[in-house]
Amino acid sequence: MRQPLLQRIARLLGVLLALAGLGGGAYWLHTNRADLRPDGKAEPAPEPTGEVRGADGPGAFVGAVVAHHTVDLSAKYGGLLERVHVRLGDTVVSKQKIATLDDASVKHEISRAKAALAAARASSRKAAIQAKAAKNRYRRRVKAAGTFSKEVLSTARSQAELARVRRAEAMAGVAQGAATISNLNEKLQSAVIRAPFAGKVAAIYQKPGTNVGAGQPIVRLITANDMWVRFAVPRKDLAQVKVHGAVTVKVQVVGANLQGVIKHVAPEIDPASQMIFVEAQLVVPKRWSGRIPAGAMARISMADK
Repeated sequence: MRQPLLQRIARLLGVLLALAGLGGGAYWLHTNRADLRPDGKAEPAPEPTGEVRGADGPGAFVGAVVAHHTVDLSAKYGGLLERVHVRLGDTVVSKQKIATLDDASVKHEISRAKAALAAARASSRKAAIQAKAAKNRYRRRVKAAGTFSKEVLSTARSQAELARVRRAEAMAGVAQGAATISNLNEKLQSAVIRAPFAGKVAAIYQKPGTNVGAGQPIVRLITANDMWVRFAVPRKDLAQVKVHGAVTVKVQVVGANLQGVIKHVAPEIDPASQMIFVEAQLVVPKRWSGRIPAGAMARISMADK
């Protein structure tokens, strides 16, 4: 009797760890297409609203609330973090300024690059004039070939060709200078980190005055109202799980009883726990908007037909 109990406890722990580990998004979240008709169009999903009761019965499954979109915002280029414009828990809108890196050095580089580009353009104009003059000189020598030796004609031709090459080099220098300025302008723009979508600030990793590397997380942002629940269903209960099926969800930490719709079902059974992972989108009434915390434990049951 004791051994089966220990096995069940170990299996439950494994499922909970797996649910937590999938918090960053499992591959089937975006690849499972069980909700498509043969013609490739999505089946219409039911649109339940409001709260429901009865998600705490003996047949309920254990799961966790997750934000549909989560992103760790970072700088494309490293630098000194000058300012963080948000605080933990703040609600932000899309494109809102989140953090700013020191851009003084980049602006200085842009000034130097612009001066170099101006010099390159002047050299290009000079090379163009010299190339044209050398070409015309060679043509005059050719027309009066009887009065010039072969050596003089050969020298004129070489000078014209060399002037043409110098012009091409000068033009390449102009193009390179313009590209440098374009890259520096991109770097300057990336010094301001903005929210890619509307949501809430879930974590702040860095403080102003810190030197951050390229790609190093600064702020974590999650969707505020597009909340989902991820849970595991034992193999024996798989017949209950259907894409677009309704579920009732009790978020215990806040005492909310919500409705949801199954959106994604894993294509395989987890070999360790012999369970299948399921994701359902929650329907959050206005009174619970912004109050359902990501990571909260929940109990899920299939809604009565």
